[in-house]
Amino acid sequence: MSTVTSSGRSGGNFRACAMRGPRPGHALAVALACGALGIIGCQSVWPTDTPERTTNTVEEAELALARNDIAQANRLFDRALESAPRNGRALVGSARARLAAERGEPALARFDSYREVGGPWRRAEQYDHCSALALAGEQVLEAGSRPDRAHALAERLAATRCEEHPADELLLRSGLQLADREIEAGRHASALPLYLAIIDDRDAANRSNVRAVTETTVRYDDPHLARAYLSASRLLLADDRRDEALALLSRGLDELPGNRDLVHLMVTVLAEGSNVVFPREKPPGSQAPAAPR
Repeated sequence: MSTVTSSGRSGGNFRACAMRGPRPGHALAVALACGALGIIGCQSVWPTDTPERTTNTVEEAELALARNDIAQANRLFDRALESAPRNGRALVGSARARLAAERGEPALARFDSYREVGGPWRRAEQYDHCSALALAGEQVLEAGSRPDRAHALAERLAATRCEEHPADELLLRSGLQLADREIEAGRHASALPLYLAIIDDRDAANRSNVRAVTETTVRYDDPHLARAYLSASRLLLADDRRDEALALLSRGLDELPGNRDLVHLMVTVLAEGSNVVFPREKPPGSQAPAAPR
């Protein structure tokens, strides 16, 4: 084997560099030596994606994340995963970096990949995974274009039983979005069971959670739940199911006694067919529920 000297840049020097290859722990030192000797192309013949190099990249990414350099952390974790896509440390680090960047669905995808490779799943991972689920659901819901996806994420959040991120509100709002989409498409018959399911699911959640019952009782109002009651009642009335509508409104007022829209609709329905004169205009400050078109 040719000997590398400070003055030699011959093919023999290149061969010596290539034949040696990076011994464990010596990759950086050898690369610096080749650079100092000016051996062009020496580094390119070595495997650049060694476990040592991946580990170094992951460590740099973790340091970047620790100092809140989120963009650099994401770049470095992505680089590490290009060479080692099943590296659990890089996957969970990337998930946390994406979560720090408020990228809900991408963070969730990384956590899912991390679980697939069998990475340790401790309290910290569970907490961050719940945060990613909640963020993804909220972001998809706010975008408004994929109500099915938003509701699926809400159901997944509920099934995960994330104490720090209750799923009730996300389930309610995503369910409303699904039902409203049916109304907008003129599919009133399919919208009604969706609204009723929202109401039943919230009732079931309240019965199984004493704290939720207490909060609902003292709050007197929940605009999203009220909208479900109002929309379902209006659909029943449009279908000439007055008694069912009145029963549903009565149920809604038991749960939300302070809601003016429910009170107004109840009195309006009761006044129909009688000699009672009641103003039909929407009271000030009330909501505009989804209604049949």
